[in-house]
Parts: sequence; structure tokens; C-alpha cells
Amino acid sequence: MGIQDQRVLMAALSIALRAQVNDLDGADVDALVSQADELLAHDAPLFREITGFATQYAMVRFDADALAEAGAQLRRAVELGAVPMPPDLGRVDIHG
Repeated sequence: MGIQDQRVLMAALSIALRAQVNDLDGADVDALVSQADELLAHDAPLFREITGFATQYAMVRFDADALAEAGAQLRRAVELGAVPMPPDLGRVDIHG
């Protein structure tokens, strides 16, 4: 994972946590989408999660519970994105 990916991960985590406590505005979400668009491949799972969150935000921004759930989903995606892929993942003698 490169430094660019880590920057997007940390920005997405910040947005996710702020969504969970209902302390978020559209400009922050737009900034995250712009950063992801600039730094991530468009087929990257985190990019898809970020753009999906932005769509959710537009629909639920006035519903604190739904926004908190969308934030929790983005946080889970960030947590998964932060786990490095093991270099030996293709080895069937180790991983079956």
C-alpha cells in the first residue's frame, strides 16, 4: 500500500467517524471523493466504497441513524482496506 492509499484511508476513516456522530457536511464528503478520484484506481474497492458512501450521504444526510450506519459501513471498508494482502496468498500448501 502506497502513501497515497494511506492518505485516502485516513481521510475516509475521518469521514466515517464523523458520519457516525452526525458531524459532517457535504463539502467534506466532496473533498474525500475528489481525493479518492485523484489518488485511487477507479476499480479499487475503497474507491467504490467512498463513492457509494457519497451517494448514501446525499440520500440520508438528514437522518442521523441512517448516516451513522453509512459511516459504520465506510469504517468497515477502511478497516478491510488497511489489512495488507499476504504475499503467499496463492500458496495452496499454506492456505488450502
